[in-house]
Amino acid sequence: MFTSAEALTIFGATYAALYARFASQWGYIANLYNQIKQSEVDAAGSAQAAAPATSISGTAVSPSPSDAALVLAQWKAGFIEDALALHMASKPSIAGVIGAWFKDQYVKDAFMNSTRRTPPRRSRRCRSSWCSRELRSSLMKRSVASFRWAVFFLTSIAGGCETPSNSRAPPSQC
Repeated sequence: MFTSAEALTIFGATYAALYARFASQWGYIANLYNQIKQSEVDAAGSAQAAAPATSISGTAVSPSPSDAALVLAQWKAGFIEDALALHMASKPSIAGVIGAWFKDQYVKDAFMNSTRRTPPRRSRRCRSSWCSRELRSSLMKRSVASFRWAVFFLTSIAGGCETPSNSRAPPSQC
């Protein structure tokens, strides 16, 4: 067995390694958020006030989003996906940002269109057709379920509460 000094050293080294990883992930998310906000400020500063779009009959039409708005929406969707992957989406400071951004329909569409819902390709270690089929089936079930719960989590943060289809979520969570 370990002496108390050895156990303390092992515990301290493990804690330091895990904390360094967490700090690195937190720094990445914070830096990405700051870059997105800086881009929003730059885009707002350079934007000209556009006249409302009108149709041939003279009625007002909702303008289509600019390329910059779509790119920012994709970037925000990437931020949301990264926050979910790093298990930081439930942190209060990040959850508020995600809730506000996920209310934007362009961000929601970009997230839904770009988030991976299919399992990865067959592993090199799994060459037989049976192994491949079982692995794919297992990964597909897991990835679809995790995608549904991610969308459920995001919509509940954003203020709406749409239970994902084919789920067993109790109504008390809404």
